[in-house]
Amino acid sequence: MNGIMDQKYFQGIDHSEKVSLTLPTHAVEYDFDVRFDQNSVSYGANLLWAKSGEPLSGLGYVMRSESTDQGNNDFSLILRRLESSGEGPALEITTRSSKETNALKIEVTHPTDTSRQMTIEVSLFCII
Repeated sequence: MNGIMDQKYFQGIDHSEKVSLTLPTHAVEYDFDVRFDQNSVSYGANLLWAKSGEPLSGLGYVMRSESTDQGNNDFSLILRRLESSGEGPALEITTRSSKETNALKIEVTHPTDTSRQMTIEVSLFCII
């Protein structure tokens, strides 16, 4: 095994967990999910908090990494603010690499204000 994250060892694992803590003045909730498939791994988690009696809000993330036998690798990371009214602004970073190209995409989205959105894409091509 090459390390703790060796996908052959963890293949087929799908695990979720949720922990809630309620105090007299505040509430905190944490949930996460991890999934290992043959060529990919994904993680996701949310951390929410609020004063007692108020709606929970917080932060969440999703990370996914995938590799193929042909040498292609994809990676994505999404960070999002979670609000009681729904999902808030998000930052998404995606990379793709193969023998021919390497690409990076950074995207900022906002659910209601399009003036606060942005996308940057960069691609490098390898000519052999």
